[in-house]
Amino acid sequence: MARDFESTRELRFAIKGAVLMLLAAVIVIGFPIFVYTMCRIDVPVRQFALLTRKTGEDMDNHQEVALDENHKGLQLEVLPEGRYFYTPVFWDWGVYPMVEIPQEKMGIRVRLHGEDLPYGQVVAMNDHQKGVIEEPLKPGRYAYNPLVIDGRTKQ
Repeated sequence: MARDFESTRELRFAIKGAVLMLLAAVIVIGFPIFVYTMCRIDVPVRQFALLTRKTGEDMDNHQEVALDENHKGLQLEVLPEGRYFYTPVFWDWGVYPMVEIPQEKMGIRVRLHGEDLPYGQVVAMNDHQKGVIEEPLKPGRYAYNPLVIDGRTKQ
């Protein structure tokens, strides 16, 4: 009777050990696979990624863009060409083409977030105001958030 008790105990210990080894193997193999397949953002050449945070502090009603990474919503900063890893539980993203200004042309930017301009003012004088940005874009490629700054080429 005592031997049966010891063998049952040993069998339970062996089963628990096997289950723990299997769980460790799933974690060691499964976690990197999850990170590489589900959390990876590959941004191709001439494109950029736009991030939206799903969790965090709420924005005020008058804000169009999140103030920083701690706030929910559309992020002001974009990810240029390259490979990045963000958890899809907390982040959503989209990949968009860069704005390309051809030779012999220039671009005009319109900031769609910030404080409203005072009456009679047309050009945004600082980084906290909505409106036309004073400095034009020269020929080249630019990674501007299309939902925050409207890049349009002008002759």
